[in-house]
Amino acid sequence: MKKYFTSKEFVCFFAYFCLGLSFLQLTSFWITNNGFATINDHMIFGLYGNNFLSGLLSLLFLIILYYLFFKDKKTRIIFSLVFAGTASNVLDRLVYGGVVDYIKILSFPIFNLADVFITIGLLCIVWTSLKIAKR
Repeated sequence: MKKYFTSKEFVCFFAYFCLGLSFLQLTSFWITNNGFATINDHMIFGLYGNNFLSGLLSLLFLIILYYLFFKDKKTRIIFSLVFAGTASNVLDRLVYGGVVDYIKILSFPIFNLADVFITIGLLCIVWTSLKIAKR
């Protein structure tokens, strides 16, 4: 079986993951305790769903991302931020009964920083993958 990354690369990946997850969870904790949050027990963009289904889809999402993109060294750090965002949303569901959302921009559905990590990370992974495919 092919070894996907060295010990040093794993430490780097894990450090970025832990920093991202810690930041996101501290933000959720602070926002919730100061009354600025909306608890979203639905799926992405407020679509109907429940915490179990959302958690299961999040896990499936991470597994698919891992197999599609994790082999490329350039996407590993980006993937750690996507993983941290997804893990943070799953932890929010376990701790608060739903995802802690607190950012509202115009008429766009309410979201949180974990969603920003996931979205920007996925865009970077797609962009990097397209650049690699052109070579």
